[in-house]
Amino acid sequence: MNSIYTPVLIIKLTYKTMQYFRLFRFLVSLSSLSMILFISGCVQSGNVFVAPNKVVLADQNPNTHFEQEVMITRIGQVLLVGKMSNEERATLHFERGVLYDSLGLWGLARYDFTQALALQPKMASVYNYLGLYLLLEEDYDSALETFNAVFELDPSYDYTHLNRGFKFFYYVERYNLAEDDFYEVL
Repeated sequence: MNSIYTPVLIIKLTYKTMQYFRLFRFLVSLSSLSMILFISGCVQSGNVFVAPNKVVLADQNPNTHFEQEVMITRIGQVLLVGKMSNEERATLHFERGVLYDSLGLWGLARYDFTQALALQPKMASVYNYLGLYLLLEEDYDSALETFNAVFELDPSYDYTHLNRGFKFFYYVERYNLAEDDFYEVL
């Protein structure tokens, strides 16, 4: 009687073993596919982070800004060691602030701009940058005061007409004043 049930048992075990083997092969295939998709997802075709709405967030090529970073370092060294007048020191702080701004390091840029103003309070271009920062912070009244300070220092500073016009047009919706500033640039 044992011999009659043995082949059935072997067939059942074999069938069950084959099911496990198929399940195992399926899981291995699935994990391999997942790994391939994961690896191909990590390797992008470009060096750019892209938001879900297809907006480029940041360029990830470290060599693109190398020259600017070298200039920031050199200016920092000159500011530490160099013997110069307040006007020259203010100009270097301003130049380094512009470089920081171009790299998106706005806090450092703002610090250098305020250092430049402390050394040379009549730098119109510094007030223009600070006005832009105030505009981005939605402090419209302070931004307007800062842009107006630029006109007191240098009435021919065209960028401020443009920036103040954008402020009037986009943020405050005073289109007639924006139009006046835009015509000043032309």
